[in-house]
Amino acid sequence: MIYFILCYLLSVGLYLLMLKFSKKLNIRQTEREEGLESHKRKSGTLTMGGIVFSLVPTIFYLIQTKFSPASALLACSIFAYFILGFLDDLKVIRFKSNIGLSPKLRLITEFILGFVITICLSILGNDSLICLGKFKFNFGIFYCLIMSFYLTGMVNSFNLTDGIDTLLTSLSIIIALGLLIVCFRDEKYDVGCFLILLIISLSSFYVLNYFDAKIFMGNTGSLVLGGGLSVAAIMLNVEGLFFIMCIPLIFETLSDIIQVSYFKLTKGKRVFKMAPFHHHLELLGYSEKMITALFSLVEIMFVFIALIIGGYL
Repeated sequence: MIYFILCYLLSVGLYLLMLKFSKKLNIRQTEREEGLESHKRKSGTLTMGGIVFSLVPTIFYLIQTKFSPASALLACSIFAYFILGFLDDLKVIRFKSNIGLSPKLRLITEFILGFVITICLSILGNDSLICLGKFKFNFGIFYCLIMSFYLTGMVNSFNLTDGIDTLLTSLSIIIALGLLIVCFRDEKYDVGCFLILLIISLSSFYVLNYFDAKIFMGNTGSLVLGGGLSVAAIMLNVEGLFFIMCIPLIFETLSDIIQVSYFKLTKGKRVFKMAPFHHHLELLGYSEKMITALFSLVEIMFVFIALIIGGYL
């Protein structure tokens, strides 16, 4: 219990320090020129807030679990995605542009990370079957390859969803709570400890950034949330259920793919006013609060559906 209290206090303290010394830190977001007018006023907002909820819960988790092999692997996975996101944000800040690492480089790096993580999980004895409730699918020698695509896709879905205040934070907390129920029902308390610490740290980030955001999480945070929760789901052998939980985020990615593909095929026509889908809703007149509330309600529904399919409710 003491670690949970310390995690919250340290997270809040670090965020307050970031805000207090924001002028000296000089780590500020640059919004893209072609973005929404309502977002351009956010240019100059402190960013890389994901540093806190990436490192603080992970460090306390390692201490709590006494650096067990499984916890060390989950922590190393988080640190790997953290470094990738950190470098991406660093380039944005340095060049005062919304363009970070090249998409191709980042995708290749994420795929390699996914492949290495999956192999390490297999070495530690993690079930190499892909599970969807009571159904299990054996992909044999293709398992690592499939899971590499799975992790890459999930990480980018989380990254694309991080577009308006508190949206990704809210959805991540709901998904983490869903996975936490799985932990308690399956008595996998090690992973459950990490999820509780993450939820605590994320909650402090949410409270301090409730409309309007004072600190953006940046890619440092979004990549860690996508990678950390996805690896946790694989360790719990609920990859299929996690996929269902993440359908709202996956739809965000699909809306972006559909928009770009249709634009190229029709030489300029669009399916949505703007992609990802949350920007489409903004242009329809929905406020950021309304969009976050709508997505959160839909997210809760899909988490319940996943838990029912898995027999956890």
